[in-house]
Amino acid sequence: MKKLFVAVLALGALASCQKENLPSYADTESKTIQISILNEDYGTRAEGGITAEGENNEACAYADQLLVLFADNGGNIKHKDLLTSLGAEDDSHGTITNIKEHTYVKDKDTNKYMWHNVPAEVKKIAVVRVQGTDADSFTTLGEYLALAQDQGVNIARGLDAIVLYGEDELSDTGKTHAVGDAFFHVWQADVTVAPAFARFEINNIECSDLGLLNDDGNEATYDLDELLLKSLKWQYTPTDAAQEEHSAPGFGAQRLYGAWNPTADELAAAKGNSEASYDANTQTDDALRLNYYQPAKQTWTNDDDTTEQRNGVWSWNVLPGAFNKLVLDIDAFAYAYRVPKVNLPLTVTGLTTTAGSTEANGNTFEAGHIYTIDLTFNQENIKDEDGICVVVTVEIQNWVVEKRYPIYSK
Repeated sequence: MKKLFVAVLALGALASCQKENLPSYADTESKTIQISILNEDYGTRAEGGITAEGENNEACAYADQLLVLFADNGGNIKHKDLLTSLGAEDDSHGTITNIKEHTYVKDKDTNKYMWHNVPAEVKKIAVVRVQGTDADSFTTLGEYLALAQDQGVNIARGLDAIVLYGEDELSDTGKTHAVGDAFFHVWQADVTVAPAFARFEINNIECSDLGLLNDDGNEATYDLDELLLKSLKWQYTPTDAAQEEHSAPGFGAQRLYGAWNPTADELAAAKGNSEASYDANTQTDDALRLNYYQPAKQTWTNDDDTTEQRNGVWSWNVLPGAFNKLVLDIDAFAYAYRVPKVNLPLTVTGLTTTAGSTEANGNTFEAGHIYTIDLTFNQENIKDEDGICVVVTVEIQNWVVEKRYPIYSK
């Protein structure tokens, strides 16, 4: 028994000696920080897409667009570094030997982003996306957060330019990580990178049956022939704030043309038999006489960095709140008769999640969701002298896109 006890003491002394001889850095000197991006979606681009939670996800960013901020307990930034790119000056895993100053050595372990030799004063991590010189002078996390929540800065930006922000306080994993001859204590940050805004998009405006009855050969039936779209404005109320009104960016006076395309003689005769006094502004080419209006096409960059032209949208990035109404101001004209009331605005009074429904159950705008509508209506919706009230069905993307639909009512 005595010999066994001595042997145990000897083994303990040997283990203690070996442990003391291992190169390491105390927690007061440096540590490893391991970052997990909770909403990272691999398989879109080489470094992975960053999405918001939910179905029908569309990446709101890519990992190689993100910046990591290392801050102390008061939110003062001590170091900034790109999340993914490894520059020539960075040391990679296994090359750290006897580093005494804090060089924030970058590394990656499977899906974990890691920095070794980080000073103990770093207590918080933020992961952000900014554009250009947005934040060149920022020295605190609070400044980045305020920018990410600034509707004025972000309202008109495209999906690839909205400021994104995610933050987490470091938690002790209780583990160490060996890098070369050094052992670092590992601290973990779990960050969700997402927009603070909801996004409202209008894909197009269309009168689906414009002029069809005037083109059916039956003189007993009649329709409108042209619609002049003058403006598009919508209102919503941010949470705990006053109601706001926004106009469609780039929206200009636009005419929609019906199915009846009269010859010059037919048009002159129609004018002669009516009290019409407007400029019909007709086109002889049917291909130019469109019954819909869409924003200008935009250049879209695909995941493989190729580009293509896609239909644009009228869009706004707004803080969470409630949709109130949308008004499309319209003047209506006919070729063979005088329209009793020319101004026939179309009003969307609510949004619904189901096509054809009249239940306004889609008015709430949540951060990280894209609400899209096609503003499609027919003549009967605007012929009433009091105009038409519409509840539109919306679609949402999370950066979930949710489809919404207009509800039309008189």
